[in-house]
Amino acid sequence: GVSVTLGPRAGGKTVEAAIAGNPDATVRFGFEARPGEPTIIAEHYGDGDLGLVDISFRRYRGYHVKVQDSHGNWIRAGERDPNSVVEWSVISGGGTIAPTLTGGYVHRAVATPRTLGPQVVRASLPSGASVEFQSTAVSAVISVGYGLCYRGFRPAQVSVVAGSLVGWIWCDDGSGEYELHDVTFEDGVGSSSVQQWTHVRRFDTPGSYRYRCTQHSTDFETGEEVGTVVVTATAVPALAGTATGLAITGGDGQVGQKNISLTWPYTVKATDIGGGAAVGTTVVWRVISGGGTVTPVSTDGLVAVATPADDGEQVVSASIPGGPGVTFRATAVSAFVETTRGGDGHCQEGGFFLANTTVRAGESVAWIYCDPDDGENYPHVVAFEDGQSERVDWESTHFARQFMTPGIYRYRCALHSSDFENGEVGTVTVLP
Repeated sequence: GVSVTLGPRAGGKTVEAAIAGNPDATVRFGFEARPGEPTIIAEHYGDGDLGLVDISFRRYRGYHVKVQDSHGNWIRAGERDPNSVVEWSVISGGGTIAPTLTGGYVHRAVATPRTLGPQVVRASLPSGASVEFQSTAVSAVISVGYGLCYRGFRPAQVSVVAGSLVGWIWCDDGSGEYELHDVTFEDGVGSSSVQQWTHVRRFDTPGSYRYRCTQHSTDFETGEEVGTVVVTATAVPALAGTATGLAITGGDGQVGQKNISLTWPYTVKATDIGGGAAVGTTVVWRVISGGGTVTPVSTDGLVAVATPADDGEQVVSASIPGGPGVTFRATAVSAFVETTRGGDGHCQEGGFFLANTTVRAGESVAWIYCDPDDGENYPHVVAFEDGQSERVDWESTHFARQFMTPGIYRYRCALHSSDFENGEVGTVTVLP
């Protein structure tokens, strides 16, 4: 027998044995060298999120870390490597943290806060190495956006009860351009730049608090970036008119990950018989099909967050007593792959981001288009080795595929890669 001493690098190895003087008498042995015990852990991304109480932090779809052994070998997540051991725990602020199977080298967990204020989560290894993440739970979240993310504040006006926290979060469209925004209040309290990346203010006194971005609006009445926080003493604001109808104003047609809240809330507008805004009405939210939950997150009932439970379509309805309703639809999958063109921020890499992913038989994967909003369309054609091919661009923004049979499914971008080995390529590993 022959013993083989491995070097420090993991991966495929080949050993060749030959008879001296006879080059034709040669055999080769191939094997896989696994990484060693995990000893190094580093934050990948996800820190500094804003979210709502009892709703999973969703801007980054969770906290992400990467793990290495003492030689610097990356250790794969989930069941793709038995040495993959990351323990997640909530250190302060309450709530829960739940690991999710992602595949590749990114280890991820999703946090759900239970109380207002900061929540601190720790990811640690048996070696003792650890990293911490901190996010903040608030009563309402307002996005500050441009480009792909829309222009201005969304929603610009929110209603909360006294004692609430309201958070502003900067929406990066991934173009590499960092457009400065600020939140400046008419009362001069709690103003801040939100380019990096969030701002939170507590409201203890009932009243109407107007704010604007000084970079894009010259006063609190006009311009594309103005808004109001209405603070009430009780959960029901004054009635302005009897609601006779509802209209969808945002959130419909999303693709999301099952058991994680959709990225954007469902929003509706209530109007009275004269077409004016009707506040104080009762909006009833229900999951019609597809499983999961839908939870109102605003005091006026016009905003709700949906969490699908199963792969496939989730249908949610919003209605008012005695009046017509509206229907929202979302597609739930088990994993995402983003088709990107490079740049910083949301569109993190060229080609496919999280290209190699892992799911179980019967689960689905979605490929979604990340638009840098520079006026150019950057299409990708996701072509599988087994023949299925789908286009993803700024019109066909996503597609989902369900995988029923265990195995490894290779794919490439037919526009940017000529084979399944080089360029913009990826794999979906389907476990039993």
